[in-house]
Amino acid sequence: MPAYATDMVADVRGLRLGIDRAYCSVGDSTVLDAFDAALRQLEELGCSFHEISMPAIDELFLVDNTIFQPEVLRAGSGPVVPDLPPPKRAAL
Repeated sequence: MPAYATDMVADVRGLRLGIDRAYCSVGDSTVLDAFDAALRQLEELGCSFHEISMPAIDELFLVDNTIFQPEVLRAGSGPVVPDLPPPKRAAL
């Protein structure tokens, strides 16, 4: 697994983040509260947020399958396949 933390920078001033509130309103209240708290902290550190609109989740799944299936076929039984998450492996 990549070490993402080593690539993170301490200063987030000027970072612009797109937020689709439709994706941030459904789920466990503890998770949603933690997400909102993280956004507040990022804002205090200098990030700015911009409302965006993403496609509906069912449309995203269509795109995922359109891209995912040909890539798996191209990869064949190479090293990519064993690393796939279980739902993707099951889709094969």
